[in-house]
Amino acid sequence: LNQNIDDLEIVVVNDGSTDNSEKVIKKYQEKYDNIFKYYFKENTGVADTRNYGLDKAEGKYIMFVDADDYLDTSLYKNVKKYMDVDTDLIKYKLQIVDENGKTLELIPGANFEETSGEEGFSKLYDTDVLLDSPCVYIIKKEIFEKNKLRFKTGTEHEDFGLIPFVIIYAKKMVALNFYGYYYVQSKNSITRNNDYN
Repeated sequence: LNQNIDDLEIVVVNDGSTDNSEKVIKKYQEKYDNIFKYYFKENTGVADTRNYGLDKAEGKYIMFVDADDYLDTSLYKNVKKYMDVDTDLIKYKLQIVDENGKTLELIPGANFEETSGEEGFSKLYDTDVLLDSPCVYIIKKEIFEKNKLRFKTGTEHEDFGLIPFVIIYAKKMVALNFYGYYYVQSKNSITRNNDYN
């Protein structure tokens, strides 16, 4: 809502929250009913929830923002020129913050101007530890649709198996030297769990 985007669609999928999330979401839905779509579903895992949101979204581009995370207020300003020239995939960087917003780590990665997805994958594979996180990309929705791509349900770290294909199918992609995504490192995060099964 702080991005100053004229043509915005926000799809919120509440996958079975048991706190007061629904109450908060409904306040936003009432205030921004022209751009805000809200869906409640049973908790069936993050892969199924991402797929559900993909099916409901109607926009040309897709971004994923996880529940506790947030975007830099100038993200759209930094990516708009690439969207205007029909870039399929726009990658930005992520910083890890604590629950108070203090930066814990700036995650490094590749930076490059327009290239093909295959060439981009090679560059990211060598240098970028967040190659496979869907949260650091703006993705043209037609990549999912034309190639029948969906997250594999019933798994954890489902993005490992999908995002490399998204990258390779992109005809044009860029990787920006811009920290556009704030990943909130909470105590219950799946990435802090030591059970690698």
